Amino acid sequence: MVYSIKYKGKITNSRGYYSADTVDVHLYAPKAKTFIKLTQQQKDYFYVEELLNILINTR
Repeated sequence: MVYSIKYKGKITNSRGYYSADTVDVHLYAPKAKTFIKLTQQQKDYFYVEELLNILINTR
């Protein structure tokens, strides 16, 4: 089972020099206790991070 968690909102840095609307989507696998994919979109910035391999102890 995988859960999709979606964040929509505005981010700023601590000095206030950067502000953007953002959409972050995390695909979370509870059995692995980690996210398996993350996508971030802000203005003209698009970032994707994926988990490639994981070993799960089934004992």
